[in-house]
Amino acid sequence: MTGWQQVHRRTDLLNLVLDEITGTGSAQVPAVHIAAIEAEFGGFDEFLLAAHQRWSTAYAARLDGLLEEAPDDMATGLARICAELRALRPGLRTLLDYYSDNPALAAAEDRQWRQLVAATGVTTMPAMPVMREDGRRTHCPLGQWLIGMADRRIRRVLHA
Repeated sequence: MTGWQQVHRRTDLLNLVLDEITGTGSAQVPAVHIAAIEAEFGGFDEFLLAAHQRWSTAYAARLDGLLEEAPDDMATGLARICAELRALRPGLRTLLDYYSDNPALAAAEDRQWRQLVAATGVTTMPAMPVMREDGRRTHCPLGQWLIGMADRRIRRVLHA
């Protein structure tokens, strides 16, 4: 087995699990995939870290663009990135949020938030209003939850 074959198998398995999470709305990894995850990734922690890497890579690419823009309100820009990525990859964020208490994943996400705070200076995330179909502004409960999660992570890494 070559390294590329392993990368493709892992990517295919991660995509399969994320598609099922998105399709079913259940955040828990389906039990039918646990044995394959253990065999392919060497453990569940490594699987979660691969999922985190996918999120982090997409986030970093968007963050780079935001830093180049240098907006007056960086916190709003960061919240927008989170919301956009969650909409593009709902299964991925659902998986990461569900297993956020996993020690390996929590450590990786804390490192990401430390880097975010260092790069942007943002220490709190604002509420993000969204436009409803009728044209009125409202706050998305999911967006509010995501902002709360980001605030908790930032506070945790600042006080660590």
